[in-house]
Amino acid sequence: MLSAGKLAARYGWSDEHRASKAKAMTPQAPMRIVAEAMEAYENNLIGLEAVARIRGTSSADLQVELDEVGIRPHPAIVPPSRFGRRK
Repeated sequence: MLSAGKLAARYGWSDEHRASKAKAMTPQAPMRIVAEAMEAYENNLIGLEAVARIRGTSSADLQVELDEVGIRPHPAIVPPSRFGRRK
């Protein structure tokens, strides 16, 4: 009986097979949660550190990845102050 490992070795894909196995064994957050976290990050609701923790990576690595694809938080819009004014 041929296993995936034997086939990978036979056809020279051992490195790819090992990498695929390692990735499959790594815990990952559900895509929906990652997508919602990224949306919250872009809307300035959570910080980069929170997204990095959800994704299971370091803040520095995530910052590099987001810079490469041009994802940044939108500027925060502060409403005009109404201090001292009565309506």
